[in-house]
Amino acid sequence: MSENTISLAIETSCRHGGVAIGKGEKLLETRSLGTARQHASRLAEEIDLMFKKYDFQPKDLNQVYVSTGPGSYTGLRVAVAFASALANTNPDLKLVSVPTPLAIAERAAGPESKRIIVLLAAKNNTAWSVLAERRDGYLQICDGPVVSRPGEILRKWPPPAVITGEGTGYLSLPDTGGFEIVPEENRFPDVADVWSTGRRMAVDGLFTPPDRLRPVYAREPEAVRLWEDRSST
Repeated sequence: MSENTISLAIETSCRHGGVAIGKGEKLLETRSLGTARQHASRLAEEIDLMFKKYDFQPKDLNQVYVSTGPGSYTGLRVAVAFASALANTNPDLKLVSVPTPLAIAERAAGPESKRIIVLLAAKNNTAWSVLAERRDGYLQICDGPVVSRPGEILRKWPPPAVITGEGTGYLSLPDTGGFEIVPEENRFPDVADVWSTGRRMAVDGLFTPPDRLRPVYAREPEAVRLWEDRSST
């Protein structure tokens, strides 16, 4: 990646969204989009303010990293539609579809964390879940998604492991030792982690064609089908 590459990250998958801008390997700034009801109205405004601050023009943008879920139905559609519109006006713009659970895992991971289970609530005390492991120095999703009850998921992925994600607070977790539960304030995706994850994926050439950029919702079987479809690109 060039040191002059201008990149934008968008996180609207959960209740508190954000945008981030970077240049080369440096994250320049993050901005909050407020609560979910404000995402659509503030997204373009906050990006415009960041561009003006750093004297960037829309044509200067090289890459966009979008947190594509599972998550908020409306929020994900807002981010995907915005990124797709940018790509339609700039054929050289490259898009990265960032799995939201991977960004969540990045936030929860300490230097010694090797296995991280991300639980996102689905319905009827079931969770949409993935297992991330540190390989070659950074986290990768190595199993899932699985949509099942928490007890079945934790039996499938036994300890030691770190458990995180929004579903951690809503689901009835079994009283099982060997798991470290991440504090509530760190269970949600952060736009800085979306940016760092997206940048790493971009370095690996994991770009998504604009017509294949799609949101993933935490419902079975749609979530699994879209995940598999996206992973095959």
